Amino acid sequence: MIEAPRVLVADDDAAVRQVCRAALEMSGCEVVEAADGTRAASMLESTCFSLILTDVMMPGENGLQILEQVSSTHPDTLVILITGYGSIEMAKKAIIKGAFDFITKPFRIDELVATAERALEVRRHMVTDLRMELSELHDLTSASDITSEDLPSYVNRLCRAIFRSFRADAAAVFLDPAKDRPAAVVGESLFDDRSWASLARLASSTRDGLLMERGAQPILYTDQGTAAVMGLSLRRQDRDLGACLVARVSSCDPFTERDLKLLKLFQAHAANQITNYQLTEDLKRAAGELERVNLLTSTFSSSLDTTSVLEAVGQGMRDFMPFEVLGVFLAGQGVPSLGYVLADERIPFGPLKDIFSRNVSPVTGREEFEEAWKTAAFETFGPTGPSAGLEGIEWKSYTLGEQGTLRGVLLAGMPSGLEEALRLQRYLPILAGAAVAALGNAHMHQTGERNYIQTISALAGAVDAKDPYTNNHSRNVTAYVLAMADYLGLPDDEREELRHAALLHDIGKIGVPEAILNKPGSLTEEEYGIICTHPDIGCRILSPVTALAEIPTTVRHHHERFDGRGYPDKLAGEAIPYHARILAVADVLDAMTTDRIYRPAPGLEYAISELRSNAGSQFDPSLAYAFIDVLSQRNPEQLRQEYGSEVSR
Repeated sequence: MIEAPRVLVADDDAAVRQVCRAALEMSGCEVVEAADGTRAASMLESTCFSLILTDVMMPGENGLQILEQVSSTHPDTLVILITGYGSIEMAKKAIIKGAFDFITKPFRIDELVATAERALEVRRHMVTDLRMELSELHDLTSASDITSEDLPSYVNRLCRAIFRSFRADAAAVFLDPAKDRPAAVVGESLFDDRSWASLARLASSTRDGLLMERGAQPILYTDQGTAAVMGLSLRRQDRDLGACLVARVSSCDPFTERDLKLLKLFQAHAANQITNYQLTEDLKRAAGELERVNLLTSTFSSSLDTTSVLEAVGQGMRDFMPFEVLGVFLAGQGVPSLGYVLADERIPFGPLKDIFSRNVSPVTGREEFEEAWKTAAFETFGPTGPSAGLEGIEWKSYTLGEQGTLRGVLLAGMPSGLEEALRLQRYLPILAGAAVAALGNAHMHQTGERNYIQTISALAGAVDAKDPYTNNHSRNVTAYVLAMADYLGLPDDEREELRHAALLHDIGKIGVPEAILNKPGSLTEEEYGIICTHPDIGCRILSPVTALAEIPTTVRHHHERFDGRGYPDKLAGEAIPYHARILAVADVLDAMTTDRIYRPAPGLEYAISELRSNAGSQFDPSLAYAFIDVLSQRNPEQLRQEYGSEVSR
């Protein structure tokens, strides 16, 4: 519903008022009359007008006093002065003070109508000023920096920008349309939180935007009068991130489809920016969680006493993630079986035996499990919230592989559906691998390569599990670097170091949100920037492990380019570590010969042509041509078969 422009005609001459009313109503205006300045001033206190035609000289307040009142209290309202010849100079001065125009008595009807229509057209542009709105949008965009501003600050700036742009009396932004309170509110207190929340849900359910005008049902009543509201869902790729709303009470102009289109410009920027903030927060959280994982795994091996290690594993993992039950069982030929259970004190241990038996016995053996259960250490912790009970627990079982002759299982019971538990489960393979390494060392008083290989396997498995389209990528690349190492005649220790670097080269992707890794379309600039952090994340994950020697450095620089245009450090030529240069060639070969979610594999011939054409720019030319020579003798599938057993060991 679009309201007609409301016009006030203030003149002490009834004939003039009648002529003005007839002409303006023919032009589609709603006309209100005032016989003197006092009556006109009183109307302005309770009603807003699009346009006022007022005589300069009349009883009560004169036209200039009305102009001053309008300028201070109704800046959206335009004033046209009606004047006689004797007061033309006064009218000109009034225009300088803010009057739109003047007409002189006696006037022609067509002159009156043309002047009024011109004023109303100008006012339409004043109320929705594209230049002002785009200026606000430009300022909002140029000042948005996720590295120096947090999400609440950005949302407040967004709310203020749309409030100013649409000359609103109030504005609100929700970060979740299901929330009962807005994330930011600016302007008059037109609605309470519940009313704002209802409007946000309505805007989110209206895909093309919400336009609610005065007089439309339902009527939005406020203490200042009925309100007009415009709103849009903050939606990105069919994901509802929230809603933005603006409301007018003092202005008599309705929101229009043009306003809604302009609000969509703010919506598009806001949805992208909010997504960027959330992705960045996910990355920061993942990096923090990975740091905690590193610190936690280091505590597992802080002692060679089995009991102390079991306590460190149980209590450490309890501090890291919310679980109801955690159990670790190990068995091996010629050594006593080992068991440890930590559970919420409200869960009885008796019924747990059958659950553990079903998960542990197939790995350790039935007799070994029974022995471990009899001698297991059982500990409890106090309640930290409502208990899920055995019926509300989701069980996660991880086979711990072998440590010498030891076989084991880590079994965790998580509250079903708990968001934090679901997020942190991805680290369980890493923690489980670290736990068994520490337990194996403590239980058998030995350290060495088997513990190291177990950690390698757990880390590589965690990365592979994140992206099904690159599930075998690390293994494929490992086969190719081993072939290169043999072709180049590298010594055994370098060859082994390359093997481990290849298996772990993408470990940093565990800190990249899965929404980016598995995105089927092109990455945005911000998403690509997040992807580019994975070599540095991988280096930081691996650096604390002293046994890895130069492997973290190789992982950090495997995306450098020979011409210096790579990342993260833009190293060039021989400044790039030699192993990283070998790994870069093998990495690209696998990327070009396997399907990805965003495109099919270009094929071997294309890959070889790319190696040849980018030798000296992306790749070390001697290594690129060395790999081409390797591929001339055996294709990638043959290389994977030849080195498969070595990759898997």
